[in-house]
Amino acid sequence: MHNKHLQHTGESHFTKEPHGLNQVNPSLQPLKNPLLEAFWRSPDRIHQISEMDRDTGRFKNLHAKDVSTAIARALAISEVGKDVYFACAEYLSANSRMAGNASGAWGFWMDIDCGENKAAAGKGYLTEEKALIAVNKFCADTVLPYPTHIVSSGGGLHIYWVLDNVAESEMWLAYARRLKAITKALKFLVDDSRTADIASVLRIPGTLNFKYDPPKLVTLIHASNKHIEQKGMFHAIDSAFKLLCGGMDSHSAQFVFKTVNADHTQYGPPDLKKLTSAMSILDPDCNDETWKLRRLAPLAGAARAYPDFSEALYIIAKSWSSGKLRGIESKAWVNPGSNGYTGEEVFDTVWQRFLNYNYGGIPVTLGTIYFDAKEAGWDKSIDSAGQFEIINKEIGENA
Repeated sequence: MHNKHLQHTGESHFTKEPHGLNQVNPSLQPLKNPLLEAFWRSPDRIHQISEMDRDTGRFKNLHAKDVSTAIARALAISEVGKDVYFACAEYLSANSRMAGNASGAWGFWMDIDCGENKAAAGKGYLTEEKALIAVNKFCADTVLPYPTHIVSSGGGLHIYWVLDNVAESEMWLAYARRLKAITKALKFLVDDSRTADIASVLRIPGTLNFKYDPPKLVTLIHASNKHIEQKGMFHAIDSAFKLLCGGMDSHSAQFVFKTVNADHTQYGPPDLKKLTSAMSILDPDCNDETWKLRRLAPLAGAARAYPDFSEALYIIAKSWSSGKLRGIESKAWVNPGSNGYTGEEVFDTVWQRFLNYNYGGIPVTLGTIYFDAKEAGWDKSIDSAGQFEIINKEIGENA
């Protein structure tokens, strides 16, 4: 697969020579950081930088209230001889930089190592110039958009695709895994540990890389002021994955969750009449977490436990999500959300995700739906299975 608009001549589309507005003057980087500004666009999310202790290899995570504060702190850390990084993703709280606390990311990234040892081991490229040529070829062969930002880290390249909409963590992970699979298929030599790790930290332009003696300046060598359309990026990844990796596989194309011991069989086969009654009380125009984790996840879990009821449960889930079950059209079903997609467009993907994998949080069973319906005023007298007490206990223990 080749991009007809690009002919390979042995020279990279990206160079380290000045090329107009995209070239970033290193002397200006302490005043402004286009990279962090591109990735930290949600005012209601937590952003972090990380200071590394080279003696122990441990990271100290620091909450940054804005980009300018983060840059000032990063430069101060760098000036005393310590490596400092930024967290590419956005977080729900400042308590952790673990993947489970990540709310999403505004793009994708890859880490490319350069040097004689890396090239000899088949784990990188000899020089950054050769790496840039490889980036060029990778994008042409996959018809992926060109990276919006490229950083010379001192020991290689960090490449970024910044999107026009944030990708929620589950969606990000699914596409990042496909992207990782594509790099393997094309033998594009990137650090596998970074591509699909939403908790990644990468070096901050304007700081120093102290792995070397003397230390090397981390430099933003390419920055575009245009963001990539999220739908277009997802489509390009899907197309390349289908062509190069043989379609969907459970590891790279699905949203993978840890398995929990949520036993859907403890309640017996679902009572479809009672379930429909309970669902009709609940508003489908709820937040995304409720829609996915407290509605679709338990319904899909029951469908997995009782295959004979799978089609009926799917119909209930879809009828409720669209608003048909309540007789009022759901706004979320027909209007795009923050990810650029309508509920109707993503429904089958989300359903299949939960049909094939368990959610690794609070145990989600139909009791979750019955409990929420009761809280919304549903007549508890028809709860013959006593599921309210069970799910209430589960929630209390896992809160």
